[in-house]
Amino acid sequence: MIDKIKEIIAPVLEEENVELVDLIFRNESNGHVVRILVDKEGGIKLGDCVRLNERINLVLDNANLLTERCV
Repeated sequence: MIDKIKEIIAPVLEEENVELVDLIFRNESNGHVVRILVDKEGGIKLGDCVRLNERINLVLDNANLLTERCV
């Protein structure tokens, strides 16, 4: 699952000029947890996090990869 998520989000990360540091995927009682850690030259700002969150959520939703709720 982790490799598939990495493949799906790779174009977004490339367009945003960010590097994937780590990706954590866990099943918990309230759904899936996907934690994506990124970095870029000069550091990540709050606005970067907001934009990446929106874009990554969209591509993951469109991929229909996760069938349960994801937090």
